[in-house]
Amino acid sequence: MTQTPVRIFKAEFFKALANPLRIAILDALRHGERGVNELAASLNIEQAAVSQHLALLRSKRFVKNRKED
Repeated sequence: MTQTPVRIFKAEFFKALANPLRIAILDALRHGERGVNELAASLNIEQAAVSQHLALLRSKRFVKNRKED
């Protein structure tokens, strides 16, 4: 089997979606921007876990980071 750039992209894409919490985070963000604390509260998971999943989603360009001062 040949590893083409498209196949590699697809594999990485689906790996990023392989976790149910990441899918839940993306579902929550479909309705607009939300902070990490708000996501953690609405999904009933620790803030640190949300941050870790968001970091992976950012690295795969599913979400963008925006900080407020």
